[in-house]
Parts: sequence; C-alpha cells; structure tokens
Amino acid sequence: MDGDWYDSTKTILDNLYDQITPRGYVQVDDYGYWEGCKKAVDKFDTARGLNLSKQTIDACGISFTKPN
Repeated sequence: MDGDWYDSTKTILDNLYDQITPRGYVQVDDYGYWEGCKKAVDKFDTARGLNLSKQTIDACGISFTKPN
C-alpha cells in the first residue's frame, strides 16, 4: 500500500484489511518516511489488538503478515 498520509493510509486499512486472507502479506511504502503513514498503521494495529510483526524492507518500507 502506498497512501503516504495519515488519512489515505487509514482509509486503505479500514476498507481493505478485512479482505486480506489470513497469513496474507501487506507491504507498506513510506512507513519510515511519512509520520502520518506510520501513525495510521500503528493506531490501526493498536485499535485492533493485532500486535503486527512489522519487518523492515528498506529505509522507508515495512511488511507484515496478517495473523490467523
């Protein structure tokens, strides 16, 4: 996903996360670059109680696997 800002990243997660199959991969561009993107992902993770295991891809990107 490449939402950059808080609102666009939150919208992506709110509308599409539940459609991802268990153990499906999500890649987030700009998590390490745009503060709004990081905040949206982290708040979504906390609000859902997911405790996502975020893996660094490069200086900006992360990925995680949707839990079962």
